Amino acid sequence: SVTTALSKLSVPRNTHVTLRGQVSYAAVGRTVFRQRWYANAWHTGPGAKVSASGRYSFTVVPTVKGKTKLRVILGSKAGLVGSVSPTVVLNVR
Repeated sequence: SVTTALSKLSVPRNTHVTLRGQVSYAAVGRTVFRQRWYANAWHTGPGAKVSASGRYSFTVVPTVKGKTKLRVILGSKAGLVGSVSPTVVLNVR
């Protein structure tokens, strides 16, 4: 499974926010990808390598006011099932 959380839930535009979480140890060394919801679909952004402790993090800098929905995905691989984190919502003011 993939967990995820934001360092702040509400920020002004152009403010750095950390999106971080953890995956199972079976995913150590693999890449997770951040996704953002817009235009009625999930769009995949940059990837981050899972650390030896099973953790990952992304820096997000929102530029548009409103609610930004984010999630993290871990793709499937031979012998390992993929997973999607719960959606988190960042309020950008």
